[in-house]
Amino acid sequence: MAAGAVISAIVENLLGSLSSLIGREIALIYGVNSELKILSRRLSTIQAVLQDAEEQQINKPAVKIWLQSLKDAAYDAEDVLDEFLTEALRRKMDNRAMTKVSNIFLRSRMGHKIKRVMEKIDRIAAERSQFNLRESEVNRRVENIEGRETDSFVIESEVYGRDEDKEKIVKMLISSGDEADDVSIIVIPIVGMGGQGKTTIAQLVYNDDRVKGYFNLRMWICVSDDFDVKKLVRSIIESATAGAKCDISDMDPLQHRLQEVLWGKLFLLVLDDVWNDDHEKWDRLRKYLMCGARGSKIMVTSRSYGVAEIMGTVEPYTLGVLSVEDCWSLFRKRAFRDRGEEEANPNLVTIGKEIVSKCGGLPLAVKALAGLLRCKKEEKEWLSVRNHRSSLIEDGSGILPALKLSYNSLPSPMKRCFAFCALFPKDYKIPKNTLIQLWMAHGFIPAELSSAGKEVEDVGNDYFNDFLRRCFFQDVVKDESGNIKECKMHDLVHDLAGSIGGKECMTMDVGNDNWMESIHKRIYHASIYCRYNNNREPVEVFTALHKTQNLRTLLLLHHYGEFLRPLGCSLRFKGLRVLDLHYTNIKRLPISITHLKHLRYLNLSHTPIRKLPTTFTSLQNLQTLKLLYAYRLAEMPRDLRKMVNLRHLEFFGTYVNKMPLRMGQLTGLQTLTRFIVGKEIGRTITELKDLNNLRGQIRIEKLENVRSASEAETADLKNKPNLCGLELRWEDDNLGEEEVGVEGVIECLEPHPNLKKLKVEGYPRPEIPSWMLLLPNLVTLELVDCKKLESLPPLGKLHNLNVLHIQGLDAVTHMGNELLYGSDDRINEGNRATVAFPSLTNFTITHMANLEEWLFFPMNNSNDDNEHEQRQVAVVLLFPRLKYLNIWDCPKLEFLPEWIDCLVSLRRLTLFHNPNLRNLPIAIQHLHSLQSLEIHECPQLRIQCDKERGPDWHKIAHIPDVRIH
Repeated sequence: MAAGAVISAIVENLLGSLSSLIGREIALIYGVNSELKILSRRLSTIQAVLQDAEEQQINKPAVKIWLQSLKDAAYDAEDVLDEFLTEALRRKMDNRAMTKVSNIFLRSRMGHKIKRVMEKIDRIAAERSQFNLRESEVNRRVENIEGRETDSFVIESEVYGRDEDKEKIVKMLISSGDEADDVSIIVIPIVGMGGQGKTTIAQLVYNDDRVKGYFNLRMWICVSDDFDVKKLVRSIIESATAGAKCDISDMDPLQHRLQEVLWGKLFLLVLDDVWNDDHEKWDRLRKYLMCGARGSKIMVTSRSYGVAEIMGTVEPYTLGVLSVEDCWSLFRKRAFRDRGEEEANPNLVTIGKEIVSKCGGLPLAVKALAGLLRCKKEEKEWLSVRNHRSSLIEDGSGILPALKLSYNSLPSPMKRCFAFCALFPKDYKIPKNTLIQLWMAHGFIPAELSSAGKEVEDVGNDYFNDFLRRCFFQDVVKDESGNIKECKMHDLVHDLAGSIGGKECMTMDVGNDNWMESIHKRIYHASIYCRYNNNREPVEVFTALHKTQNLRTLLLLHHYGEFLRPLGCSLRFKGLRVLDLHYTNIKRLPISITHLKHLRYLNLSHTPIRKLPTTFTSLQNLQTLKLLYAYRLAEMPRDLRKMVNLRHLEFFGTYVNKMPLRMGQLTGLQTLTRFIVGKEIGRTITELKDLNNLRGQIRIEKLENVRSASEAETADLKNKPNLCGLELRWEDDNLGEEEVGVEGVIECLEPHPNLKKLKVEGYPRPEIPSWMLLLPNLVTLELVDCKKLESLPPLGKLHNLNVLHIQGLDAVTHMGNELLYGSDDRINEGNRATVAFPSLTNFTITHMANLEEWLFFPMNNSNDDNEHEQRQVAVVLLFPRLKYLNIWDCPKLEFLPEWIDCLVSLRRLTLFHNPNLRNLPIAIQHLHSLQSLEIHECPQLRIQCDKERGPDWHKIAHIPDVRIH
């Protein structure tokens, strides 16, 4: 399967590139048009038999070898075409006139390379006759598309048919029956085949309220195939201490720390996805865990009965398959958008039930097929799945045929994208945006699929979402704005990707002693996984990789890469598209980096690199440049504008204090994390004018350098609809009145209404811009060090505001009704049920040097005092969803407001360094949802709230977690 699984996609992509070149002026000028035509015809004849070859390779090793040779030749052809286009672009950017001599030289050089590729492909084409391969329609396959470290989280409403299993296991856990005298800790194994839902049932049990109430401490650890005792002990400690980092490296102090954490506690430890069959390793770990209270339990999930026999102290709980009815419930929820669509397609329902009957009761198979069929509404498409010749349950390879079927239905470009995911280790958290950038770097997303209004990143996002819908991706994590940040792959899905990627994708775990032995010459994509080990000597990975011949990806997947020595990294791998050196100790890039003509993605984040070579801008194919927290980097290449293909530039956390010249020429930029406003031409804020494709977040610094409101308006922030985050930063708050109208500048920096996150820092005026209250989608707002701001605007009107952070507003002495109503508001009788801050969940007030009080009063909208009782408007709800309130460093604040009992959802209150805060309001005792109160460096409160003795203790005695320091 491996060699031919993505070769069709490679050839199809190559033919697309040839088609776009043939007949173009560039091919005619350089005299290679005829060669490109011949190469296209050769590949077309091979393409016609690829489908049959991919099927025959399973039983015919010779066909598999033939496909591998074809893949190598296709990659060579991609390199030649890319080099040709790069050279042409370089000459165009350098404005070099094409002399007759240079034209002949380029034609000769490129023609010679194309000829060598054609000779290879001719030889491969001639060999196909010996295999009796049948020709087929290229579009015969279905190609229709629109649109595991595990954790303890589960959406219970999406789980079917496990109620009985859940009840039985819960009873096993909370039972305090007579355990054998020699068993101080009970181990309950849950065993089942891949895709059966072992992790899901463990998640359901782990989150059951009865289990939460029974155990003092619950811990969840994903083990997978790496049963490293030291690593597991460290993970258990971190889980038991709410994720606090454990940096202990030696085993003796480590096990002592574990005993401190677990001693005397009734705990539940879940070890998910265990493969270890080494009795000695388990005995070592079990010995360290025998320090909890009697009745502590360990729940283990595994596919192996051998593992269950080694670890279990009770009979393994064998997880059964789902019933047909439960499988159908799961299938219908995912395959149909709603009940109406289901009822409108009775024939699809009938076919769907037949498909479900072939899934063997495996939830993963059901979900995979339901995801596959969700966008298919033709009966013939559903019948094709139903009539598939194999069963859909697990086969001898351990891979679900249902997943293979789902893979086979992918469009060719998506097949390459999926196979590439084999580079990430099992249980790895895959960053979504990085993954899409890597796909782009390798040309896996055909340029023709991106059209007007839809960038290649958008197509990549469609691919990602489709993988998610098909259950190839799972366990997504979202940011505060609801955007997906990362995902994982189920182990079986990862196995499928590995079987497709074959030996060309390799993950090297440098923590294993024999990792070098697995390196071979046909690796195209390599990832390096560095495990944490304080005692490890620097590892030379790059020299070991020199035996590879055609490396295209070199990716670091762990943030301990400082153990790697990136020596000569740019000298050997000239075909690289992706080079990731983040967290290494590289201090400079050699000039030879310019030899990497194909490079599209370069990550130098978290390195001590000081500057980039002056020749760096000759890397004109570069799309993504990451320099995040390159903490010694002080300047960027002056002529960065020449890198016309640059789309993502990230250099937050560096010492760079001025922009390269005329960045506005890079109109294709999608990501620009910082823009530093300068006064000289080519560095003013007007450079942002044409960067309307920007997305994500941007911080605009040194806004004191903006010379006029019209200059700010030219930046045209209002016409950048894909920007979700904006930070406006002034570094000089001492602008005098003679300075140009600063208030006009910020008014002209109005962003698009789509903005979700806003931070204003150092703004040197007493008023906030009017547009701030006209951002309907704003989720997060930070006002930081705006020292002349005299009062806060009516932020309570921002209906979607979820996070509010106020810091360093020195001129603010009180907070009150201005947060709820504007100074000119007139609220009529119909608005009695006013809700202030309806969505806010997190509110932080910090470093407010002169804040004295925080009070709210009902607002009378009548000027006639005699009508007060009739026309008074009551704010019925204040902060109805607020969960976290933090008040830090407010030295003049003496009292918390009595209206605090309005915070009906408050779960955690933190008071830090408020030396004059005298006591807590009586109303705090009515906050029944409050779970945690932390008081630090508040000396008067410390006395008032002394446990069982302080005069305020009775107000807070009901709070489960009170911490006073």
